[in-house]
Amino acid sequence: MVYTDVEGAPVKIGQAVTVAQIVDIESFGYIPVGDFDEQHDAVMALVGEKGNVVYLDYKGGVGESFPKEPAIGVSLAGETHMFWFEELAL
Repeated sequence: MVYTDVEGAPVKIGQAVTVAQIVDIESFGYIPVGDFDEQHDAVMALVGEKGNVVYLDYKGGVGESFPKEPAIGVSLAGETHMFWFEELAL
């Protein structure tokens, strides 16, 4: 994980972002269902949440490429979740 800005990356560390969509709901299986009826609803509740970029991950083994396509760690309400750039709005 990289905690500093990377030239050519789509976002900067500390940048404010909003979750615009969830592309792969199954990758969020760790999120507790909580007050929701189903896992899908708990994950989709992230859409619209605002947070800040914490790190860039190029070594997760799920299609990342340097420098333009990292998995992006975003802090949302004190928890960090990973997103693809296409899941975020700037």
